Amino acid sequence: DYDDEGWEGCDGLVRELQPHMKKQQQRQNRRESSQNQGAKGAAKRGRSKSPTSLTKKQRPGLPDGPSIVWFRQDLRLHDNPALHAAAEGKDPAVCVYVWSEDEEGSGDSWGPGGATKVFLHHSLSVLDADLRLKRGAHGGLVFRTGPCLQALLEVAEATGAKSVVWNRRYEPRHIQVDREVEAGLQAAGLRVVTFNALLLHEPWLIQLDMSTWRGHFGTLTPFNAACRQLEPVPKPLPPAFPQAPAPAVNLACQGVPLDQLGLASMPTRAGGTVIDWAAGIRGSWQFGEEAAMHIFDTFCRTGLPIYEAKRQLADASAVSRLSPYIHFGVLSARHMHHELVRLNCKEVSKTFNRRMVWRDLAYWQLHHWPHMAERPIRAHYTKQEWVHDPEALARWQRGRTGYPLVDAAMRELWTTGWMQQSVRMVAAMFLTEFMRASWVHGARWFHDTLVDADLQINTLMWQNAGKSGLDQWNFTMSPVSRAQDPTGAYIRKWVPELAKLPTKHLFEPWAAPPEELRRAGVTLGATYPDRLVPDLGEARAGTVSAIRTARALAKEWSDRDGYDLVEVPPGSIRHGTFHQPRIRVFTKQEYKSATAPSVPDRKPSRAGGAGRSGARGGA
Repeated sequence: DYDDEGWEGCDGLVRELQPHMKKQQQRQNRRESSQNQGAKGAAKRGRSKSPTSLTKKQRPGLPDGPSIVWFRQDLRLHDNPALHAAAEGKDPAVCVYVWSEDEEGSGDSWGPGGATKVFLHHSLSVLDADLRLKRGAHGGLVFRTGPCLQALLEVAEATGAKSVVWNRRYEPRHIQVDREVEAGLQAAGLRVVTFNALLLHEPWLIQLDMSTWRGHFGTLTPFNAACRQLEPVPKPLPPAFPQAPAPAVNLACQGVPLDQLGLASMPTRAGGTVIDWAAGIRGSWQFGEEAAMHIFDTFCRTGLPIYEAKRQLADASAVSRLSPYIHFGVLSARHMHHELVRLNCKEVSKTFNRRMVWRDLAYWQLHHWPHMAERPIRAHYTKQEWVHDPEALARWQRGRTGYPLVDAAMRELWTTGWMQQSVRMVAAMFLTEFMRASWVHGARWFHDTLVDADLQINTLMWQNAGKSGLDQWNFTMSPVSRAQDPTGAYIRKWVPELAKLPTKHLFEPWAAPPEELRRAGVTLGATYPDRLVPDLGEARAGTVSAIRTARALAKEWSDRDGYDLVEVPPGSIRHGTFHQPRIRVFTKQEYKSATAPSVPDRKPSRAGGAGRSGARGGA
């Protein structure tokens, strides 16, 4: 259950923080940009030399004495401004990670799901080992449980720390917690300095210029244009290693073993047998910074050249699989950005070149619509009627829909905590357009089952799949498309009960002749489920009708051309470039039209697509 208690003031909180944080970030950007421009020469293969240290201005106001580096979504040594700031002084620094589940999320700002916690656990384990390798046996992470303010104050008292540094996070709950922690630390006489280490551009800095047509409000093109008007992305910093605390001081911090945080705890049956649902996740991923850098370098050499042509393939043979590393800050967005610039990614793959911009767009949207995890951005779409069928939802979650491509994707998700982007979209559209289930159910499931579950990105993509987001997907991903799995190898891997079917029948086994089914050992309704949605065309027509009905009940939220309107959030548009309280957003023609929707036939369009949605659910 998710309640909204204590969240009525969230919008006001974000607006209150916005001017202060914008000025702070502008000052920081100027300092970083000035320092970066002073980097001399060029390294081997044309690489620009990274800055070697922070200048005094980049380490503002840190007093002499020990410091605390508070790790969160920055689980790396390279390009870590907070770690660098601590390393600039001669005094020791203690590295702390605090797990406080209540402060990770509440209401419609969801905390990490099960799969995310498993990936987090192992990433922390590797970071701890890396720090100890570089700083000595007592230089690893001090693990504490929350509340965060209490834990940090206790560590400060034990170490005699004079300052606390951290890299910022951006979910509404995280902003609220950071504000409270900063106030509490300052009241105790500690200096607090924070940095951006997660994004290319922080959301409060980005204001769209709507004076010139570049695309609909909230879509990628005008957003990217606004980003280009900001100061250049700072060059990444090299690894930094502040002096470790003395053994007695480290012991006084009263850290607990990583396992005691409970991030990777598995349930047990009544007889004591462990239900190790995370085995597939552990077997599917390498963890830590070195692994992330290796995966990125390998992708740049082998994946990037073929990404544009093959990114839709379900087997992930042409994609990077970097999303969980980026989410947890194991890999720096700034490092990726500058390496892709060096490789001329804009010319090699226009689509991949925009991926990090899409990511910043998702953070920008959650910044301006902090309740969007559960509430439509197009507010009048709350009137849309959905089909509530718990049994059907469970079949979708478990990969038992009777549509092999959808089932393969959902089974891969459950086993590994991940699925390729295009099949995420296939699964999402099957739920929202053909099953007519609310996108919120899908968003919750993905948030709990994806190792890369990012509230901002997951929500943006599910809102768009449900047609209530700023950028309604202007296409339909067919559940019987062969574009994602042309050979059928992906389906055969994850739906082995269909492995012996010929490829021409693999995507629609119900259309196979009885003799083919018999030879393949397939009995529909027994060895493989019957179709959850017998008629795709009829089901989708019902969805279109439900959206039209919802829009008809709120005509004041449509303009004279039939486009949906949304309220303009304060600070989202550059001053003087738009003068109305509401602005039109892209709206599909079939939702504006009173005529019957185009209905896909038995073999809908096989066109692939690119997008990103972001879900580990309970057992």
